[in-house]
Amino acid sequence: MNQFQKYAKEYKMPMSDNFDPIGVFSDGATIAEWNNNYLPADKVSSQNGMILTNSERWCLIVDPQLQGIKWLKEQYKDTLCALKYSDKNWKNEMFGGIEGGKTVVFENLEENIDATIMPVIGRNYIKRGGSKILKIGDRELTVSPNFKLFLQTKLSNPH
Repeated sequence: MNQFQKYAKEYKMPMSDNFDPIGVFSDGATIAEWNNNYLPADKVSSQNGMILTNSERWCLIVDPQLQGIKWLKEQYKDTLCALKYSDKNWKNEMFGGIEGGKTVVFENLEENIDATIMPVIGRNYIKRGGSKILKIGDRELTVSPNFKLFLQTKLSNPH
């Protein structure tokens, strides 16, 4: 029995015998769409897709076989802003993605992360009126409610 089921029984939470968290956070049509967008059809991949699409935190995708990045690029192709540190203009593109409500994906991260994106990862927002402001260096960015961030590494065991 997994930890959640033990917790639920201990606190007498109502739960069916065949409880599956994937069914709570997604449905068959959503998973089929993910599979059409190159997410492998196994249970672990579906669980990972569920976590990525429902998480309140920005996700680090440990992706040595590049299956996750392929899925992200297809899943978010209409709003995607794929960046690498080797891109000359990555900071300005990231700033535009934050304000423009893009899905920003940092690809091929190594062990060290540039300090510029740490306020973004940490969600160091300042609330001003009904807006969230992100201060990066001397710039203040208005964070779009549609903004998403994913971090991807090919390293199989990052620290």
